[in-house]
Amino acid sequence: MSDNTDRGATAGRPPQVTVAGWVTILGSVFLVAGMFDAVARLRSIETQESIKESLSKSPFDGLDMGVDGVQQLLHTVFVVAGGLGAAACILGWFVLQRHKQARLALSVVAVPLFVSGFFSGSIAASLVAVSAMLLWSGPARDWFAGRPVRQPTYLLQQRPTPGAPRMPSQPVSPPPPPVPTSRVDAPHLPAAPTGVASDAPPPYAGYGLPRAASAYAPVEVRPPALVAAAVLTWIGTSVVLAVLAFGIHSLLTDDTVVREAIAKAQEWQPGGASATVTVAEVRIAAVIGCLLFALWAIGAAVLAVLVMRRVAWARAVLVVSAIASGMLSSFGVAAYFPVITAVTGLVSAYLLLRPEVARWVSRR
Repeated sequence: MSDNTDRGATAGRPPQVTVAGWVTILGSVFLVAGMFDAVARLRSIETQESIKESLSKSPFDGLDMGVDGVQQLLHTVFVVAGGLGAAACILGWFVLQRHKQARLALSVVAVPLFVSGFFSGSIAASLVAVSAMLLWSGPARDWFAGRPVRQPTYLLQQRPTPGAPRMPSQPVSPPPPPVPTSRVDAPHLPAAPTGVASDAPPPYAGYGLPRAASAYAPVEVRPPALVAAAVLTWIGTSVVLAVLAFGIHSLLTDDTVVREAIAKAQEWQPGGASATVTVAEVRIAAVIGCLLFALWAIGAAVLAVLVMRRVAWARAVLVVSAIASGMLSSFGVAAYFPVITAVTGLVSAYLLLRPEVARWVSRR
């Protein structure tokens, strides 16, 4: 694949391209893994019963397809989606290297991937499609074209003029008033004529120097993108904590869900490890898992508070946490409400990577 641009010219890469590239890479990895799992479960008894039930209802009851035909169709869709996911993973890496043809190819691959998501039920396919759309935003187009990347109006207004003195971050106390009786030498002032009275105040230290324009520095305002990222983080963590609390309560008061999970595991793998597991063991493991994810959610909420207080390392950790939660939520592994956590996590990561947020947190 030929490249018309410098692949190493990643300096000044806008956050839209960075987020789109890494979301594409990570989402494609999860997509390929999910397709392998979907193909493995395609011949299971549960899947066959689900297909029979769907074919018996409208609008699929009029299709002239049996269970074998639907399984063959789904097998083809899953294999094609896995191949497209592998291609998207490679293209996402080349996109981060400023490869123009990779951006175009990824945009083409994203269309069938998005369609396959309706059959496979994978949110990762939709995330890859959304990431491909970010590659055609204004800053991304400027970066791929080799032009200066356009900056948001908010950032241009906050950027100081080159050569202009910076205002102090702390209020400057005004100088003490002069003492009328204390006189000092003022060689920079012209001497008064001998014998001529003057109404001017006696010279003192600092007399005649220009007065500061303002005694106080302007208050720095938090960027709206930072506030939005923090609010989204708190909303996502609140939803996750509420659902986890409900799940723990259900596990401790009702054994129905646990028994059904054990029965399904025994159907998938007769005679496996699930045959010897007890309800109490599954309940303890599930509660411990819920508590671990609850601690993760609380940690993300605390990180959002620290970022609002300009703690630089908290921003980097929160970005990693948001991307990880979004990726894991696409498979429903790390959250009971994966749609909300996936959207809030990835959008928060995008907002935290914006240049005005980076400048404000790093006090530049």
